[in-house]
Amino acid sequence: MNNKKLSILAFKENTFYYCETLKEVTIPPFIQIIGRAAFKRSSLTRIEIPSTVQTIEDCAFQLCTSLKQVSLDDPSSITSVGDFSFSECTSLTEIS
Repeated sequence: MNNKKLSILAFKENTFYYCETLKEVTIPPFIQIIGRAAFKRSSLTRIEIPSTVQTIEDCAFQLCTSLKQVSLDDPSSITSVGDFSFSECTSLTEIS
């Protein structure tokens, strides 16, 4: 194996779709994009989003009915939030 570094810049489409065991996520500080439906229908209760995230694509957290808290390091760093990104997150009470 060579010594090349792997650069991950995004959670791609459906990365954690319907992941029922996923409860909390702290997104690493090199992620720039949360892809379409990346966490859709997961069992997240809390997520921390760093200032490196610029884009949250369509349906990224849709139907995360257990999601209660979203923590944003720097809300101004997010330049695009797609349609239905947080739709039907019926337990969501805090975005800070």
